Amino acid sequence: MNATDVNLLESVTQSSLGKFAQYADQHDLSTLIHDLVKRLVVAKPDDPLPWLATELEKRPLPAICVLAPPTADDSDLCKSLASATNAVYISASSLLKVAIERKSTLGVQALPALAKNQLVPDRVMIELVMMRLGQPDVADRGWVLEGFPRTREQAIGLQRRGVLPSHVFVLEMNDRDLLDRNAQIYVDPVTNTEYDLRKGEAGMSAEVRARLIHKTSLSEANVMDRLGVYRRHLPGILDVLKAHVKLDVPRDASCAAPEVVAQVVRALQVRRASGGGLVGGGNGFHRIVLVGGSAQVKEKVGQVLEESGPHLVYVSPRRVYTEEISRRGPNAEKYLQVLKGQETLNDDELISMLVTRTSQPDCTTQGWILTCDTWTPGLLQAISIHLAPSRVLLLPSSPASNTTPESDAVKTVFTYPIHPFFEHAAAATAGTKSGSAAAKKSAILQDVEVLDGVAAMGAADEVKQVAERVRQLLLRPIEWKVPTGLGL
Repeated sequence: MNATDVNLLESVTQSSLGKFAQYADQHDLSTLIHDLVKRLVVAKPDDPLPWLATELEKRPLPAICVLAPPTADDSDLCKSLASATNAVYISASSLLKVAIERKSTLGVQALPALAKNQLVPDRVMIELVMMRLGQPDVADRGWVLEGFPRTREQAIGLQRRGVLPSHVFVLEMNDRDLLDRNAQIYVDPVTNTEYDLRKGEAGMSAEVRARLIHKTSLSEANVMDRLGVYRRHLPGILDVLKAHVKLDVPRDASCAAPEVVAQVVRALQVRRASGGGLVGGGNGFHRIVLVGGSAQVKEKVGQVLEESGPHLVYVSPRRVYTEEISRRGPNAEKYLQVLKGQETLNDDELISMLVTRTSQPDCTTQGWILTCDTWTPGLLQAISIHLAPSRVLLLPSSPASNTTPESDAVKTVFTYPIHPFFEHAAAATAGTKSGSAAAKKSAILQDVEVLDGVAAMGAADEVKQVAERVRQLLLRPIEWKVPTGLGL
């Protein structure tokens, strides 16, 4: 094989890798492969190919475990999560209560342990939970499970049954805070109604107030015993459910307080690495489009990211014009007239020029970052189809420029990547249907958020801050968008 053949082979290989990287980005192959392999190892099917084909047809469903100290009252948070994701809310304690009331076999088997204030046998709780997880509504919608697992053995039992939580949230609360809360919870022995006196006594009659008693189960001694059992078992549970997220519940705040919900949303936004890291690693296959901001800021940011890292090739119509003119290419005279304002290129000519430029070896090996003085909906649509960018970054507005029309234009073509758990709910809220034009926008849009006041800085400082923020974003996968107005 001579040098020419080697060069040709390298060129073909780089081109193929670039196309595969585009395909991997568009279909989120990194996450897909990670999840499939994880489920395959657990399921161990006799014939993996039909099993894989079946799994690929399934849409991602919530499989969320929420763990909290005893008496933490995390049910509101769990119900909100279930409502927002259209999942089934399942309470392990409610399953046990119903089994006992119905005097089922499992309910009867739980009674001796409860009589001794001990944990219900692991086998009983695993069977109760697995029976509920096997119901058709859960298989169709996914689940949010409160209060399970409570032991390491229960966590292992879930895995052995092929149940792999997508998320595990662990609520962190101070023991003293819990005791102080419980000291304010009373019950009316006549109606069995609970009252939280921290919320005041409005609407409570003097007669009811006089007969309230403190719940025996919430005495300090009982709660401390239950907390001790929980703290003893929690490390073993988390050793099995390694991919867990701890949520800090502030003092005097409920488990569904905005501060806690914000932590849940942040955890759901995290996405495993995909674009640029699946093939060859590094930043070699970033394909970035910058929109918004002023033309000057976009140009300067593109130049900074080319010169100072991640060393993407900066591409813009103006730069392509000057490159062609400097080497006296076949289009040099025409592009010179464009720069002088004596001629213009239509969208088809522009996209053809940009496709040719981004197909060059430097762009296919280093990746590229593309800007344009003004983006139109037609040009952005052509970019989406012909260049398949991996990300579209929306820069903050500059005081000297009104970038609202450009921001509006980009949102007609691209959209934020909605977390799969929320896709149906988000579509219903927006009044769109799955498969509609709105649902088919390329979901690669990301806001470049900078500190307040950056836009009012001098031009050089603004470019520096925006470029650094873009650089940070490119080090991480695109974050999922968790829609607002869904109960979270």
